[in-house]
Amino acid sequence: MKLINLFIYIYLLFIYGCESTTKPNNHENIIYIDNISDNSFDIMYKTSVPIAGFQFLLSGIDITGLSNLISEEDNFSISYGPLAIVGFSLDGSLIPSGNNLLLTVHYIKTDFISCISDLVIVDINSNILGFEVGECLDIGCSDLDFDLICDEIDLCIGEIDTCGICNGLGLTDSCDCYGNIDSDFDGICDNIDVCIGQTSTNGYSCIDIHVLDDFRNLNYRLKELDIHELGIQFWENGRLERLYLLNLNITDIPHTINNFAYLKKLYLDNNNISVLPESLSYLERLEDLMLDNNEIIELPASLEYLTHLENLSLNENKINYLPENIGNNILLERLELKNNNLINLPESITNLYNLEKLWLDNNSLISLPQNLCNLVGCDIDVNGNNLCEVFYFNCIDDWLEQDCE
Repeated sequence: MKLINLFIYIYLLFIYGCESTTKPNNHENIIYIDNISDNSFDIMYKTSVPIAGFQFLLSGIDITGLSNLISEEDNFSISYGPLAIVGFSLDGSLIPSGNNLLLTVHYIKTDFISCISDLVIVDINSNILGFEVGECLDIGCSDLDFDLICDEIDLCIGEIDTCGICNGLGLTDSCDCYGNIDSDFDGICDNIDVCIGQTSTNGYSCIDIHVLDDFRNLNYRLKELDIHELGIQFWENGRLERLYLLNLNITDIPHTINNFAYLKKLYLDNNNISVLPESLSYLERLEDLMLDNNEIIELPASLEYLTHLENLSLNENKINYLPENIGNNILLERLELKNNNLINLPESITNLYNLEKLWLDNNSLISLPQNLCNLVGCDIDVNGNNLCEVFYFNCIDDWLEQDCE
């Protein structure tokens, strides 16, 4: 029967008498631990006086059971909990004097040593007997990993390598813990080494192929596509010149895109792109950049470095403003920004003297640059904005309805 009762001691004193005294220990009475095994030990006693009741605590273990009870033949009740053992008799039965086994404790180890403490032993007259307690003993809890925790969980004896393996070799020839190898030195540990050296087997530049591979790695919907099935590609003399990645649910453009050194046309319409990397602005030969129907909020200021850009289309996005230096893209012929969130336009836009189309329909424009009509011969559409009549210029082709409230 399992029981932890902090009031047992009071109960013992009550049933054996209303008064008690402590008899001195004449080095004849002792209780101690002996015969330790992996999950049990014996509680031994030596006394010259019969025992009528006892209680004590055991540290370093959780008690799971008792056996070999010396008093099993008598009407002597012994109870236990995870740490405590209590024994008493309701009919006056006694544990005889002598040097004997009291009981065997079965347990789970929780510490390195076990000790008997808070010992109370009474005789038939309810006198508390003076008892010595034996020494605390090592119960054999192993701590092979030297973490000073007696948990029997010794995961590693030695060193754990960078991959979390006990006494492992770490990274040798592989670039990650899964055995992948970066043979093409593209800086991506994907074991997809699509091109090693300067050109692929079909004569295409490895530099351009690596960028296409980066598109695949950044956008999980593209991972199953073959490199040369990624959109529509046009190569010239082994270099990629035109790339059409339409309707592919692309969310990210790799920062390595600036390695498309010969790219002239890049179409990324109908995707889910929200951010344009700064490196996009270093495509020095780029003429057409088409990004209709995406989630773009702003354009990088470095866009001015696209010195050969002629066509920039950003319809159906969420753009709030244009870079102040947009006027530096002086070769622009077509700038489309329909269905965005533009409120104002930078004055520098009036420097785009080569502009033939400026489409600004369905934004939130409340004003226009004063010198807008410097764009001679430009088809300017501003239908569906918040422009009052004062901003109407003769150079505007499509004014139509405006909300000026």
